[in-house]
Amino acid sequence: MKDSLFQLADQSQIAVWLLIVAALLVLAVILARRLRHGDQDLNPLLVNQPEGILDILRQAAVRKHRFEMRIRHGLLEDRLLSTMVLDVTPDRMTVELPANVRPSKVLVGLTAEGYVTGKTQQGMSFYSFRTQILDVGHKAEDQGYVVLAVPAEMQLYSRRSALRTVVPDGYLLGVQAWTPGPMASGEPLEPATLGKPLLSWRKGQGGSVRLLDLSGNGLRLGNVPVPPGGRDMAEVSRHVVVCLDLTDPGSGDPARHWLACEVRNESPRREGYEDVGLRIEGFAVDEGEGRLVWQRLEGGSEVPVLGGWVFRYHLIAHRQAIAEAERGA
Repeated sequence: MKDSLFQLADQSQIAVWLLIVAALLVLAVILARRLRHGDQDLNPLLVNQPEGILDILRQAAVRKHRFEMRIRHGLLEDRLLSTMVLDVTPDRMTVELPANVRPSKVLVGLTAEGYVTGKTQQGMSFYSFRTQILDVGHKAEDQGYVVLAVPAEMQLYSRRSALRTVVPDGYLLGVQAWTPGPMASGEPLEPATLGKPLLSWRKGQGGSVRLLDLSGNGLRLGNVPVPPGGRDMAEVSRHVVVCLDLTDPGSGDPARHWLACEVRNESPRREGYEDVGLRIEGFAVDEGEGRLVWQRLEGGSEVPVLGGWVFRYHLIAHRQAIAEAERGA
């Protein structure tokens, strides 16, 4: 009886050891699979599969997605260039430069930073990467281009739909608002016919209107004087035309944006002042001589130039954060 008990104990110990060995083998298989899939499984914000990278770049070429780049050389170091992807092969991509940039062979071999918009299952996102300049040249019409190596990896920086920002005071040059009524496509809303503005503020004058929030389809103004009569802006009209003057975060040039907006919400700040949230319903292209051509903004879309402004601002802030991290390393 005693011997049989010892035999049973020995058998149970063997069974435990076999279970432990089996568990270790399963764990080893799981780890091997994760390593075989690379770092992308461990870091969902990193794209390092060649097929995925080429798909993002080819989307940019075919669909004319936004592509910004910076070349680490001389005066170009601090410039964010709005470019266009012309062609993509498995190992290189050709990028058209702005008309005022004339590339020379001195750029070959230097590092370039790229920022490209791509479509994912979650919507539009944008990615950053570093790569090398392989060649430069000019097309027949003297349009400059660079040839870049296809990067080995891309960093998912942000969901495109989440791009919005608080605008530092120095970027807002001025804002005006009128109350002409609901925006309709093709409606002749022009500076000469808008009359006296409900709101008019320029940088440097008294008061301090702020741009608290900006995206491609909405904005929030802060410290706005309450219109005459003590009524909130929404009580005067639910629809306003806004002229927004901003400094471009990339070039530093001033730019004027004409927007047709709906007043969505208001909140008092202090006596005589309020914050106003606006949803953009349409935008206008200034064709000169006081003529504005209006376009209605479809649901879920954005004003291209404002979306570009927020995009460039985020990229500059991203670049500065990287530079600070490198200095602290």
